[in-house]
Formats: sequence, C-alpha cells, structure tokens
Amino acid sequence: GPLASQILVVFDQKTSGSGAVPCASNIAPLSAVGVDPACTWTAQHTLSVSLGSGATIVPGSILGFIGTTLSSANKVSSHAAASNTTVSRPTFSQAPVLRVVGANEVGSCDTAHITAYADSPRALTFVWGSRTHPALDANLSTEVSSSLSLRGASLEADATYT
Repeated sequence: GPLASQILVVFDQKTSGSGAVPCASNIAPLSAVGVDPACTWTAQHTLSVSLGSGATIVPGSILGFIGTTLSSANKVSSHAAASNTTVSRPTFSQAPVLRVVGANEVGSCDTAHITAYADSPRALTFVWGSRTHPALDANLSTEVSSSLSLRGASLEADATYT
C-alpha cells in the first residue's frame, strides 16, 4: 500500500475469508501492526492489513497468522493452522509526500514558525538544514521534530536561505 501503510498476506489458494475481520483474531503480534489496525479480505486469497498508528513492523519482521476458522474456499482442506511469515519489502517503495508550511520572510523582531507534514502511519524523523548557510545548518542539525522556530534576530538581514 501507499507509504508502507498496509501489508498484504497472500495465501497459496482461495480461502473462506471475506470482508472485514478483527485483526486481533487473525494477526500476531497485534501490537506490531499499531493501534486500531484494520484487516479486510480484498480477495479470497488476500488479507489486507492496514497499519494503525505506531506500527513497528518492518520488512524482515515475522508476522503471525492465527488461522482458527479459515479454510480453503472449496472446503477440501481443513482449517488453517497458525503460521508465521516474514514480511517482504514492497515491490515499489513510495516515499512520503512532504509539505512544509511557514513564513517566506521574517523580520528581525519576528519569529518564523515552520512545520513539516507528511502522511505516514509510522513516526517520522525530520532532518533540518541549510545548504547555503553553514552556521544555520549547524544550528538546525539537532532538530528532529516536525516543527521549528527561527528568530529573525539570529538571521542575516536581506539574506536568502535554502
């Protein structure tokens, strides 16, 4: 899914699974897929797990499938046993789309408040910097939150910063 926000659990045959199902009855450990994840059978052989906030699962993690009442669609196979699978990397990675909101200009008596936004179910770490002003770059290098404040008095007059 977009921005690594969902995991597709693909089975080797059509199953009896359909519609929305409780993730707690199907996925383990539930905490790895975040708070309030959603599990939906998008096809008879595919369970889509939409990650909740704070998801910690990453490619290489082990995801457990609880099974219990799931069977083959043709009812020939018995109920699925609990099993584990390793989460694979997506075929196509998609970077988050970043929006930066803040003042374009700041006076010497003002403070510019700048905030970065990105849609992601995972916690993001932000890296701030300046390509053109080493002193500002050094000051910003310790900032990791999504917002920062810049005092106009600490900036050069009539300068353009990138």
